[in-house]
Amino acid sequence: MKFLSKIIQLRKLEEVWLKKYLVGSAIVRFLFFNAPTFVAVVTFGACVLLGIPLESGKILAALATFRILQMPIYSLPDTISMIAQTKVSLDRIAAF
Repeated sequence: MKFLSKIIQLRKLEEVWLKKYLVGSAIVRFLFFNAPTFVAVVTFGACVLLGIPLESGKILAALATFRILQMPIYSLPDTISMIAQTKVSLDRIAAF
């Protein structure tokens, strides 16, 4: 029964870390998924506050640039997650 209690204890610890990982991952995905929209709103808001005229050519060029940057920004959370998982795996291999 000592072995079973040790397994249960380790599973509870794993559950705590898994919950932290999933919550963190959800927050990061939310931020990176909405980043292009936030950037566009902040950029155009700053232009309005600074008195920079928003002409249609400038707006369309800025929106096109933000659109081009969307896919790299969307893939960034997955890349960060893969790097973290790789580090954990390498640490486990090194400890073994």
